[in-house]
Amino acid sequence: MKQWRKVILLILGAAGAALPSAAQAEFCGIAGQSPQEIAANVAKTKAFKRVGGNARYVAYANKADLTTLTITTSANEAHPAVACRHAFRQKDGAWYVRTNAKCAASEAACKAMMSEFKALDAQMKRALEKANSKP
Repeated sequence: MKQWRKVILLILGAAGAALPSAAQAEFCGIAGQSPQEIAANVAKTKAFKRVGGNARYVAYANKADLTTLTITTSANEAHPAVACRHAFRQKDGAWYVRTNAKCAASEAACKAMMSEFKALDAQMKRALEKANSKP
């Protein structure tokens, strides 16, 4: 019994050494803990390409896994913030869009931003369903 306990402790110790530290956290596949750090690191990755933007947002897409990372600009009340939107298809064939965000602005500004994304998510879902219903 003691040998098994030692083996388990060795395995757990090795696994702990292999796990990334909190400093290496990531969001939407991009290294970083804060919206500012994530925004700085997105340009360094090959998985995401800039796909557009306006005065309030800059968007990057990872087309391989249908993920969009949206970064607020200083003109946005929710700045600094980043949102990760992931579109996926369930086994039943229905499309879903899930949005997660890191927002360091006021609660009201962050809620308003998420409300905008909720409307955009519904629009994206309709577009995916329409595009995939054509023969």
